[in-house]
Amino acid sequence: MSLAIDGFAVLRSIGTHAAAFGDVAAEARRTAQRLVAKQIMIAATDLGALRNVYIAVGEADFGLVLDGMSDADIRCGLLTIDPHRPGIATASGTWCRSRFRALAGGTAEPAPKPASAVAARSRSVRAPGQSKAAATRARPERLHSAAMVAVRRKKK
Repeated sequence: MSLAIDGFAVLRSIGTHAAAFGDVAAEARRTAQRLVAKQIMIAATDLGALRNVYIAVGEADFGLVLDGMSDADIRCGLLTIDPHRPGIATASGTWCRSRFRALAGGTAEPAPKPASAVAARSRSVRAPGQSKAAATRARPERLHSAAMVAVRRKKK
């Protein structure tokens, strides 16, 4: 029969009696960082959960955990929590970390979803009073040049 221990209670006891666990202090730091980093990546799917992790860990320790994470992990989490922000894929690791920290700390909000280019185009093509079906049947204007006409003739 296997017995399960209460991990949080044990970790709380280790933190309370840190002097008794001095020989494993480095391992405790690594384990704490791994646990918080893993929770950050899980919480990155929900801004509220990410902000709860930030509050629970504190600003300074949250920043240290982010500094210990890879640029790819930070960028992946940022793309998940702020998918409509342009330029994340090409941004520097430093910018991604500061943006992630700002979102978690509540000093920034995710970028709003941009208006659909297709919807904007269909609205501009459709004349007032014209039905949707008639607007979709309308042929787009073609650019005219001698080279384009020659290519069109060859295709026919």
